[in-house]
Amino acid sequence: MKRILFCLALLSAFALSACGTQTEAPENTAVPMDGDEAPQYDPSNPLANYLDHSNLDDETLSHATQSLDVTSESNGVTAKLQQAMGSANLLYLSLEVTYPDTAEHLGLLDAAPTFTLTKTGQTTQDDSFANVGSSWGCDPDSTSITYLLDVESSHAMLTTGQEVTLRMEIPATGSVLSFDWTIETSAPQEEIVLKTQQGEQMGSAILTPFALSASLNSTDQDRDALLSSLVLLDRNGDPLMSNEAAAASNTEPCQIFFTFSSPLMVDQVGTVQIGTLTGTLSSP
Repeated sequence: MKRILFCLALLSAFALSACGTQTEAPENTAVPMDGDEAPQYDPSNPLANYLDHSNLDDETLSHATQSLDVTSESNGVTAKLQQAMGSANLLYLSLEVTYPDTAEHLGLLDAAPTFTLTKTGQTTQDDSFANVGSSWGCDPDSTSITYLLDVESSHAMLTTGQEVTLRMEIPATGSVLSFDWTIETSAPQEEIVLKTQQGEQMGSAILTPFALSASLNSTDQDRDALLSSLVLLDRNGDPLMSNEAAAASNTEPCQIFFTFSSPLMVDQVGTVQIGTLTGTLSSP
């Protein structure tokens, strides 16, 4: 069977309604990623094949990763939720799905599945406390697809011990699949007070290795300027990454969410700047 692999660039804006760009690759071939060196494909560690975690030390990566192996079946569709990696404000999931027919024959290219995440016991989309985006690559002649999901929680509610349910609805087959588990990932995080140059408190932010979620006191500021002006400085005042290394979104009026294209060590950050707002991290 052909194995179709693709690279996820850690952008929460990936919510594709058709197959992504596909590249055929034999077993154990290198998966394309940023940089000159690419890791070997490891079926036992799915997310590590797609997410660039080269800046994280082994301890942080271990705490941020959780094996799941939760299965579900509906109307001839079988699926396994393989793995989770992330933090309280951003969680990545790997989901392997096998369909009763090919992606093309089922019309999956025109009607992609939808995903919601709720606290276990709450079943409606209105109860969702996180935004779920999906990216996927497939061979139209294949019956198997691996979905890479990114779950955003601007209020950092994806915490250790939280019982959650992922719901997958597939219009093409009339299938509804559910996956229940308890979050065990525990990546480090820092809470930061955001202030103006005059020292007035204007909001707060939560920084994790994978994302920065900011809550503002008002919507009076130029949001477009804020969305394009994130700067992270190390403890010597030097930039840790360029603006292009973070994708921004704002799904709520007083919320701004930045997803890092390459996760970083939180203890390396000294200062966060979002436009004219500044937050200083406590010393380790």
